Formats: sequence, structure tokens, C-alpha cells
Amino acid sequence: MTYRITFLILSILITFSHPVFSADADVHEIMLQLADSSFAVRKNAIDSLGRSRDPRMVPFLEKFAEGSLYIYEGKVVVEGGIEMNDDFEDVALLLDAFTMQPIIRDGKALQILVTDLESVDAARKERRLVRDALVVLKLFDPDPNLRLSAVTKAGKKGLDSNFPILEELLETEKNKRIQRAVRESIAIIQLHQGDPALHLNAVEKLGDLRSNRALDQIKDFRKSNTDPEADKIYKFAIDQIEGWQRTVQFVRNVFSGISLGSILILMALGLSITFGLMGVINMAHGEMMMVGAYATFVTQQLFVNHFPESAFNAYFLCAIPISFGAAAIVGYLIEVLVIRHLYGRPLETLLATWGVSLILIQIARRIFGDNIAVNSPTWLQRGVEVAQDITFPYNRCFIILFCALCIGMMYFIIGRTKLGLLLRATMQNRDMAASLGVSTRWIDGFTFALGGGLAGLAGCALTQISNVTPDMGQKYIVNCFLVVVTGGVGKLVGAIWAGLGLGVVTKFLEPIFQAVWANALTLICVVIFIQFKPDGLFPPKGRLADD
Repeated sequence: MTYRITFLILSILITFSHPVFSADADVHEIMLQLADSSFAVRKNAIDSLGRSRDPRMVPFLEKFAEGSLYIYEGKVVVEGGIEMNDDFEDVALLLDAFTMQPIIRDGKALQILVTDLESVDAARKERRLVRDALVVLKLFDPDPNLRLSAVTKAGKKGLDSNFPILEELLETEKNKRIQRAVRESIAIIQLHQGDPALHLNAVEKLGDLRSNRALDQIKDFRKSNTDPEADKIYKFAIDQIEGWQRTVQFVRNVFSGISLGSILILMALGLSITFGLMGVINMAHGEMMMVGAYATFVTQQLFVNHFPESAFNAYFLCAIPISFGAAAIVGYLIEVLVIRHLYGRPLETLLATWGVSLILIQIARRIFGDNIAVNSPTWLQRGVEVAQDITFPYNRCFIILFCALCIGMMYFIIGRTKLGLLLRATMQNRDMAASLGVSTRWIDGFTFALGGGLAGLAGCALTQISNVTPDMGQKYIVNCFLVVVTGGVGKLVGAIWAGLGLGVVTKFLEPIFQAVWANALTLICVVIFIQFKPDGLFPPKGRLADD
């Protein structure tokens, strides 16, 4: 009952002390108060503008904090840029305080000598007040992401005046995620109020909400607590929050591991053909991924430089076939120029392809430099919240779905097409296939082109979660060979399961150990696994097993 009466009194006081504006003339009067010599008057003006719920006040208050406000002809105007005129005098372009558009006089934008303007400067204390006022204004912003950010900022120690506004927002807000954030912010404000019963009630609420934002604050209160009963409430709330965060971390690791495993699978699909079926150790396979990544970057730059801005989001869709084609061409050339002359000589093949990888790395470094980034299209930015504190980024979701699509296409090509039949026949018995009229030389080139193209697709997908560097392929080639060997040489289904497993294990080890040690431990686990299952998860059967 006391809580409801307090809320009613605060609401009445705020309503009368900070009225919502009914006319622009009233707003202009409040704006002029920002130039008053009294700090109390300026503080009241900032508070009133913040509680006006007028979206035009957001850029205005931001300009005030920047020191871009002036008084001209009895009104507040905004400085839109200062330049020098023909007489070497500084002149300011004046903007309307509401629309932020240039003020037009005699058919042209109004520019006034800076010396003729009265500056409205914001002191440090006033800039802090503006920051809080902007938070209040954005609580009712149409953009849900801005509202969510404002709600989070509004629920802090010392911001008790935001309590009635958050209560009101809770009644009108339809977004479930923002509703939960509002409840969390209200409970955090109550956490710092003097009433012990209200404080413990807030602790229980924050525990039920599993508020990671309030975890450290609850722990601090528990340290200074001497009441055994209150300590039980603190402990239970902390256990609730920490238990949920462990679940959140587990889900995040699994999801990140699956997305990493998807990259490894795309790489390993090609390697399963060239290494698993042809027996060629291609150390330049990682550089096929690098070629695909740089092809994506080049496609992005073409869209930036030669297409309208509205077409930018389509660049990534165009980059997918381009990255496949570029890597496939390079893979075909490597087979024709190098590997074709070294079949049956695995050690020489390893050394030759390793040299090719170094050459490709240096070529990329000379052309593009050491580090570049590819910007994600807007439809791959942000993410989908599947549960509290668990958000799956769109770019990683796309990688997983893209990998699944590539797997389906590979199974279709190899198992359902004549080309796949010829490829399988050549790999299983080259002499018999050749005697039946199959061009085994052409099949060899096609196989390497297909494997390189798949690695190029992996590089294209990787640009959405990582930077592009000349040696990026070196970071994945060892893991790709581990995936192929662990899954079973030449078995696509083995590469899929091994890739997912290796990706998830790596993501679980990285938070515990450093990345280098995590990779080392992963390698040790694979070596131990191979000791017990030397043929991998899915060993070959029949004639292939005899080979």
C-alpha cells in the first residue's frame, strides 16, 4: 500500500512539474531557459525537454551537449557548420531547432557571423543531465532497439525519477523482450532504495528474472549483509542467475561450435574428394578458401564502386557463385600444372602443394595487403533472440543453413548425376573406368575444381564472421585434415559428423584454455580417437576397405 501511494505522489509531482508541451511556442520558451545564468533554471529546462516525449528534442539536446546552440533574434537556433567567408570571417549556417533544416531567408540558407551570435554552452553537469534526458526521450522511441537500450540505461542507481515512467511504459509496451527489461530496470532501481522489505523483494524479482545485469550488485549487497534470512534470499537469487548463465553459455558454445563446424565441413567436403578418394595430400586446399574470401571482397568493392547504394545488399548473393568459380579455377590449374605430374608420389605432392600455398599467400599479400574486412549485408546483421540472453546472429544462422544446402547439393551431384557416377567410378577403379571410355584426366581436373570450389564457398561464408587475411587458410587446413581422417577417409557423412564434433569441442575448450592450447588439446583428442578407431567414424567397406 505504501508503495502504491508513493508511486501516485511521484506521478502527480512529475506531471505538474514537467508538463507535456501542447504548443511549439511553449517549447521555445523552455529552450530559451538553457541560456539562463541560473543552473537550477537550466536543469529544470533540460528535465522538461527530456520528459516532453517529443522526438525532435533528441537531436536538439545532442546539439546542446555538443555546444552547437546559439541565440539569434530571441530564438534558439542550431549551428549547422562554420566556414570562412570572402572576408576571412567565420560564419555559421543556422538550422531550425525543431526540424534541423537550414533557415531560409531571401531564398537562401541563412548564414550569420559567429561574433553576432550568443553561444549557449553546456557545462559538464548539464551534459550529464542531457544524457539522462535523452534516455527518457528514447523510452518512447518507435524503434524497439532504441527503446530497449534506453530502458537498460534508465534502470540504474540514482535514477529514481525514472521509476514512474518505467511503470507507465510497462503498461503500454507490447514487446515481450522490452517488457522484461522494464521489469528488470524497475527492480534494479528498487534494489537501491532504503526500504529493506522493498530491497529484498527486488532481489527476489531479479533472481526470478535471472538478471545478469544485477548479478554483481546483488553480490555486493550480500557481502555487506549480516542477516541470515536475507543471506538465503541473496544466495537463492545468485544461484538462479548463475545457473541460467551457465545454460546460456552452453547454448552459445554449441551454436558457435556448429557454425565453426559448418565452415570445417565445407572445407572438408572438398578435401574428402581430393584426399579421401584420390589420395592426394593438397596442402594448398586452405588457400582455395582464401581465394573465395578475396573473391567476396572484390565483389563487394565492385558493388560499392559501380552500383547504386540500394543494390549493396545483393552483393553477397552474387559473391557466392563468384567465390566458387574463382576457387574452382585455381583448383583446376593446380591439378593441371602441378598435381597431374605427381600422382602416386604423395610426399612430392605434399611438398609441391605446400610451395603452391606459399606462392598464393604472397600473391594475395602483394595485391590486398595483410588484413581487410567484408561488410555484411543488412539482412545478415543483428540476430534472433530465442530465449533470454540467447541471441543467434543471422550471419551464423546463414552459415549453418548454407552448409546444409551445400551438403545436399554434394550428395545430389555425387549420388544422382552421371558426372558423379563417373567420378565415383574413376576413384574406385581408374583403369576399368578408362577402359570404358571415361576421360580420367578430365575427371581429375573436375574433381579438384569441385573440391576447390567448395573451399571457396567456405571462404565466402567465413567473411561474415572473420576478417580476410592472406594466411587465413593455414588456420583451418590442419583441422580439415583432422575432420577427414576422423570421419573416415572418403566418407562425406563422416566429414559432416566429424566437422560438427570438432567445431563444438573447440568452442567448449577455448573459454577454458587459450586458443592455441585448445587446438593442441583437440589434436590430442583426435590422436587418441584414431588409436581406437583407425578407420574413422565411418570406415570404408567392400573393395575400398581392401585398398
